[in-house]
Amino acid sequence: MTTDSTSPLLVVDDLCVSTVDAPDTPIVRNVSFSMDAGDRVAIVGESGSGKSLTCFSILGLLDPGLRVSGGDIRWDGVSMVRMSAQKRRRVLRTDLSIVYQEPLTALNPLMPISRQIREGGTSVSQRDVLDILHEVGIRDPERVARAIPHELSGGMRQRAMIAMAMVKSPRLLIADEPTTALDVTIEYQVLRMMFDLTHRRGTALLFVTHDLGVVARLAQRVIVMYRGQVVEEGSTATVLRAPQHEYTRRLLAASSLATARTLVLEDEEGR
Repeated sequence: MTTDSTSPLLVVDDLCVSTVDAPDTPIVRNVSFSMDAGDRVAIVGESGSGKSLTCFSILGLLDPGLRVSGGDIRWDGVSMVRMSAQKRRRVLRTDLSIVYQEPLTALNPLMPISRQIREGGTSVSQRDVLDILHEVGIRDPERVARAIPHELSGGMRQRAMIAMAMVKSPRLLIADEPTTALDVTIEYQVLRMMFDLTHRRGTALLFVTHDLGVVARLAQRVIVMYRGQVVEEGSTATVLRAPQHEYTRRLLAASSLATARTLVLEDEEGR
């Protein structure tokens, strides 16, 4: 595949997603943004705003009743919308990974964790499995590698899913509200680990969430979606401190605004 080395890693250009039965009435409309290698971008908005549909469109994982009805998605300058199924599978196999909301439903309930991680990449050895489990903060990787999902806690399952996504060192990791099912203490530990791991490996991170505190901790840029459209985009500090759109202001008013702003300040001081 020929790529353009000067182009962004990912470009979502005027993306529209519609149902098959109503192609002229998109439920995601004219979404545009780009990402470079190592970027950390968060998509925020209420349920039904189009966050997950946008991400699943990038991965080609839309439900059969949905389709990309307009715009384009380019990976390394090459259209994924017009890409052959074989080439798309190759990109997904090597360059893109996703971490889902609920690992208990996303993981195979009958398969040991080690086998699921080995299937996450090509030529993954058992040593690779143990190394990545250790890297995601699992203290007893041998035991966890042998376990099946229901034998692990929610936090351990989510770490195992991140290990499965990262074992191939993807260039882009998409995380679709990956800590929804976790309590607050475990949530922060998992998010911190995921941030550190992607940062060390130079992996771009596209993070879907409704938690602006999480955005303040993890994202360089934030995209705000409302009713299937992008209503605001900018640096995290700018959007959280001086939101321009009324919907963004309402999101901030409904969240822990003081905490979000404090986290931005702490992150800037940490840099």
